[in-house]
Amino acid sequence: MTMSSRRLSVVLAGLASLALTACGASDAQVAALAEASASVNDAMAAVASAEAEADEARAEADDARAELEAEVERAAEADAREAAAAASEEGRYELTTSCDYILDFDNGHRFVGDAFLTYLGTTPITVVVTAQWMQSGGEPIVETQEVSLAEGDEDVQVPFSVEATSGEVDAIQALPRGNQCSVDTDGTESP
Repeated sequence: MTMSSRRLSVVLAGLASLALTACGASDAQVAALAEASASVNDAMAAVASAEAEADEARAEADDARAELEAEVERAAEADAREAAAAASEEGRYELTTSCDYILDFDNGHRFVGDAFLTYLGTTPITVVVTAQWMQSGGEPIVETQEVSLAEGDEDVQVPFSVEATSGEVDAIQALPRGNQCSVDTDGTESP
């Protein structure tokens, strides 16, 4: 109830009191009317107060609901970003390699190489690692290995060691140093 309604009620009660007095109503009747009018006014004030409190509670509930909806939306966006980041890492790994040849006139010459893999995903995969030692004027010497990677695998070593003849060592030495050998992955496949 608005304040103008309450004022109107007070004015009407006053007019009613005057009308009763003019009609010859007793003082007791006028007092009873005034008391009833005061009770009505108190009740109307209580209703107005309750309505104001209800409006305030509704506003607080709307604010809380809006805040909760915003929090849910932020959480959903964060989950979506995390899922996208995790999905982008599936099947990906970091690779560090080295290769060379060893001249050992007592125990035999060797072509050597290593791959070190760190897996970034969560779903296990198999990686094919290939080492090549180039031969001037001929086909490269190729060695291939498969390695399984699982979540959390770090610096998994894939070692290569191949016996080499003196002629193969000569053929690799005929090439520029940066073009003599390589270790790389051919791709990935699910186990």
